[in-house]
Amino acid sequence: MWDVVVVGAGPAGSAAALSALRRDPSARVLVLDAADFPGTRCAGTASRRTPSTCSVSTSTS
Repeated sequence: MWDVVVVGAGPAGSAAALSALRRDPSARVLVLDAADFPGTRCAGTASRRTPSTCSVSTSTS
């Protein structure tokens, strides 16, 4: 059983998980993310260059 479950390992999710552990170092924290490796998406404002900059596929299939 987990004490805290964070959905999303982006900047906010990572900060939430760290905050939970700082509050209670013995807490069991689970971080879930859709990406294979946390931080693989760009954070911030998107532009027309975002797909190539972040190695994001724009394919719809």
